[in-house]
Amino acid sequence: MKNMIALILILFSSSLFAAVYVNQTDAGSIEFSDTPSENGKAIDLPAVNSITTPQPTSPSPTTTANPSTAPVATEVEPARTSASYKTFQITSPKEGENIQNQPVVPVTMTIEPNMLPGDKVQLMLDGKAVGTPSASIYQELSIVERGAHSVYGVIMDKNGATIKQSNTVSFFVHRNSVITSPAG
Repeated sequence: MKNMIALILILFSSSLFAAVYVNQTDAGSIEFSDTPSENGKAIDLPAVNSITTPQPTSPSPTTTANPSTAPVATEVEPARTSASYKTFQITSPKEGENIQNQPVVPVTMTIEPNMLPGDKVQLMLDGKAVGTPSASIYQELSIVERGAHSVYGVIMDKNGATIKQSNTVSFFVHRNSVITSPAG
């Protein structure tokens, strides 16, 4: 079946064949060919797609162009909104996770579609910006104090405007204390 579909696609996409014929055999299978057979029927193929490149036009002789007054073409970026990103969520740490004796807390995020050029993620730990905004979906929180914390991310455009905020995740950091650790 896969071979027959591949053959059909090749025959339909190829411009080498002038005509394609289909024939049903006595056994009931269907055959395609570029040569006519006794019971074969010709298949009308659509025209081959082609693209023509428009030629540049020169100004008419009665028109003079003054470069100093000609409008300058500038590329305008579309305004980014929260709809620019379908998904933005923190996947690690997990909600309620206990993190024990780690020097850093790894933060992983899912962002769909991928980050747009110029956009960055700013992590917010306990409501305060931490670290440097980055276009990476993996960041680390360094030296997080013991206790309960919450983290979320904010996608910002190149001007620092907030585009979208992720979910907020609560986690707990546990560290050995001098009181509970025997002296070495």
